[in-house]
Amino acid sequence: MPSAMTTCGHLPPERAEGSSAGRSASAQPADTPATCTRCITVSSPSALLALSGRTDSRPGRNSSHRPARRRKPALIGETGVCCRDRTLVLTANGKTMAAVALFHHVLGLTPGVIAFADDLRRAGHTVHTPDLFEGRTFGGIEEGMAYVQEVSFGTVIERGTRAAAALPAGLVYAGFSIGVLSAQKLAQTRSGARGALLYYACVPLTEFGDAWPDGVPVQVHGMDADPFFAGEGDLDFARQVVESAGQGELFLYPGDQHYFADPTLPSYDPDAAALLLSRTLAFLDAVS
Repeated sequence: MPSAMTTCGHLPPERAEGSSAGRSASAQPADTPATCTRCITVSSPSALLALSGRTDSRPGRNSSHRPARRRKPALIGETGVCCRDRTLVLTANGKTMAAVALFHHVLGLTPGVIAFADDLRRAGHTVHTPDLFEGRTFGGIEEGMAYVQEVSFGTVIERGTRAAAALPAGLVYAGFSIGVLSAQKLAQTRSGARGALLYYACVPLTEFGDAWPDGVPVQVHGMDADPFFAGEGDLDFARQVVESAGQGELFLYPGDQHYFADPTLPSYDPDAAALLLSRTLAFLDAVS
């Protein structure tokens, strides 16, 4: 099996051996890395062919100029197979896994957000965590909101849009609190969305369109006495979104905390957080 395999993003079409554009790329040195669409980097273009199940029938590569027998995709350790022609990575047991773009809350890309992403990764999912605050983190909601107001909500949302543009389509978009703005916008407007996970917040359905897109499931999670979620209209907006979606679920948890699933904050509620995580993983399994 080829060595030097790591997680990666896309293989641009011009790098695919066997395509007309790929023939020029194949003239590169044999050790030039080639990148698979969703799962790995391999040491050479020929290694990519072996992993993807593709074959190269160019003269000189196979005896008698006959197309070689198509190979079964090779397993990549315990994490997946080459998915040159697939949208999602396959795990070693054959189960497809989701790819998620997770947008942080108003405190920034904190250890608590990373910890949640790691929980999803341990379940086998790919999780991207764009930093909408460009490295800044804050100790409280008021401090974080002051920064958002300084740069503008539009700027924060645009950063999320740009971050997603650099990622493959076919994502589940998830967001905590202010991160919901980016997640909901992308779920409603970016083609290929696999689902939306909205934590602690929701905005009016009409903010990003006239209706929730067909075939895009959504979950909304919040506490029933959270002064931000329940007291500022988000709960009503969540009911509107769930009603419009063909596959929508609204989960209310007893309590008045906003960041109740963040284990690094005093607002953490372990029981509610465990339930939120289990429902999230069930959602990801369903859309995979």
